[in-house]
Amino acid sequence: MLNPPLIIFGSGGHGHVVLDAALVSGRNVLYVLDDTPKVTEIYGISVIASHESFWIPSAPWEFVIAIGENHTRAKVIECLKALGGTLSSVMHSSSIASKRCRLGQGCVLLAGSIVNPETHVGSNVILNTGSTVDHHCRIGDHVHICPGVHLAGNVVIGNYSMIGTGAVIKPGVSIGRNCIVGAGAVVVSDLPDNSVCTGVPAKVIRYLEKDSPENQDEQ
Repeated sequence: MLNPPLIIFGSGGHGHVVLDAALVSGRNVLYVLDDTPKVTEIYGISVIASHESFWIPSAPWEFVIAIGENHTRAKVIECLKALGGTLSSVMHSSSIASKRCRLGQGCVLLAGSIVNPETHVGSNVILNTGSTVDHHCRIGDHVHICPGVHLAGNVVIGNYSMIGTGAVIKPGVSIGRNCIVGAGAVVVSDLPDNSVCTGVPAKVIRYLEKDSPENQDEQ
């Protein structure tokens, strides 16, 4: 059975990349939604303001969220589910996910990303361009693994955490819930919940309020 038509929420830079991945993988994209669209179309697909009620399809439809910030992405999912949509995943045709890994609903695997065997990826996770996740990792829900990140084996990432561009995580390290790992960091020891770390080796530089969102779009 063919997949139902797909709606992508988010028309920013990340939205362009997710839309490209969806089209390259053969998905039937109806249109792109955005709260405040700044363009009317992307790659020939219409961009529609989300407050317009006419966009809600009468037939079954799926959606994926193209927003980098984890907490916002999670909230939009609940809104679109309430309108009758089904959360879907998008995998670029050049991404690789082992048949022996588990991927949750709503994951986005962008170009060149790799997930190796015995890894469990939660729901609403972004595995961005060129990121690699090795064996026996555990990635929670609503996580963003940014471009060029490398997770070695047996790494654990808590819900809502973001691993910044080019970061490297040593084997067996656990990163808590709602953490931010800065771009280019090398994490060699466990990180507590709500911590922000940078550097080589990475050190905690401050803490976020419990489960509070912060700008995580492109770290």
